[in-house]
Amino acid sequence: MIVINTNFGDIELLKQVLNDEYPSLRRKVIFADTDEQIKQKIKNASVFLTFNVSQEIIDNAELLRLIQIPVVGVNQISNKLNIKKIPICNVHGNSAATAEHAIALMLAVAKEIVVNHRDLTKGIWHNLLTDKRKTVHIGGKSAGIIGFGGIGKQIAKLCKCIGMNVNILKRTPGIEKQYLNIIDKLFATDELDQLIEISDFIFVAVPLTHQTRGMIDKDKLDKMKDKILINIARGPIVDEKALYYALKDGHLKGAGIDVWYNYPASEDQACLPSKFPFHTLNNVIISPHCGGLTYEGMRDCYREALENITNLYAGKPIANQINIEKRY
Repeated sequence: MIVINTNFGDIELLKQVLNDEYPSLRRKVIFADTDEQIKQKIKNASVFLTFNVSQEIIDNAELLRLIQIPVVGVNQISNKLNIKKIPICNVHGNSAATAEHAIALMLAVAKEIVVNHRDLTKGIWHNLLTDKRKTVHIGGKSAGIIGFGGIGKQIAKLCKCIGMNVNILKRTPGIEKQYLNIIDKLFATDELDQLIEISDFIFVAVPLTHQTRGMIDKDKLDKMKDKILINIARGPIVDEKALYYALKDGHLKGAGIDVWYNYPASEDQACLPSKFPFHTLNNVIISPHCGGLTYEGMRDCYREALENITNLYAGKPIANQINIEKRY
């Protein structure tokens, strides 16, 4: 039996992919809407597809062989869980969509798209005949990508396509053969300062772990004078207060931010994304953690999750198993 927790994402799209592409799995699926339903059904389940999982659910799951997370991020899951050797897997199906969003943020910040749009609706022009204000050229500039997982790789491809030099910082040594003609310089995790020094645009694309929380602190931001920072990973990787003042003071030329520090408790609650007024700054583009939310991106996440479940039942290797303590 496969228990699917319906309290996440676009459940109707998941059902569509399940019915159209995985009919053999559909016959095994039970949808659960409440915690009580999950606790009741999980006892006989071999697979639990869910955004989050509690210790109580795991303790009730006597036959569970796989916890499948249908997104890439797993920091919502407690790292103190006793998972009893049950594999937890995530997916990377919306990596390309998230990378596209990162590039969109970079372009919007560098070209001052939002400020120019807003001012022109008021009849205020910024061009060679008025204030001679210039935007940032991108071709020939350097992108520094912190993290070279699924999203980082897609960002690297797109940056190279628009004529940028591509520098990456990654946890493990070496580059896969297919990326050798994309990467200009490779840095180890203890070489972040060197990456920042030679990069004009800094992309944050690492998971939120104990090691990465606060890795972009005031000291690192001080080294980013006149650079542009793009964060499509997780908010707390970048120090909230230090980022705000680096932008407010103009030390950091700009930022594009899709991931935050405050989130609404429910879908109908209004909520500013930070205790600092980022939304009042002209050199910041903000978006509501929507980078990977394309139809194709979410469809491919669900396909990847269902394919993993199919492989489990077929006795084939499962993909993207994570270490819950390390958060990746």
